[in-house]
Amino acid sequence: MTTLEVHHLVDSQNRLSDPTLAPAKSFVWSSPCIRIGFFFDLEVSNKEKVEITYDTAWALLDTGADGIYVDHALIQKFNCPIAQGGENMTVNALETSRAYRGSLFVIEQARVLDMWVMARDFRREKRPFDIVLGRRFLQFCDLRWNGPSQSVILTIGQNGGGY
Repeated sequence: MTTLEVHHLVDSQNRLSDPTLAPAKSFVWSSPCIRIGFFFDLEVSNKEKVEITYDTAWALLDTGADGIYVDHALIQKFNCPIAQGGENMTVNALETSRAYRGSLFVIEQARVLDMWVMARDFRREKRPFDIVLGRRFLQFCDLRWNGPSQSVILTIGQNGGGY
């Protein structure tokens, strides 16, 4: 198990929230994020090679989101293929989207997690993150609020399947 510090970003320049503000205000007006790698390489997914080239990105922890969402630019950069069966996915019954194969790289564990990801335009929307980690990722984690230290801690379990 690996514990990661959660950072609270306040704008697209990745500035951290001001710790001198009242903690509740600081957390309400910020995006709780972790640093994670993103890539896609079929040979790594098939365990044919271990060398990984990835981009490090801020990933928002979103307990209200179901899936994993990645900025279009990252999906295009790594030429992520459409996932089998993921050609026409419905998102919130409002739009049709595609699911792609992508890989998250938990840097502190040197661990690859292959999964379906959905494309979004976070950079164009000037969001402070490139990835949203919803419940399909968080179900394998322990997310804790430490009141006395006014901090959030994410622990990622060792479950290798199910992602």
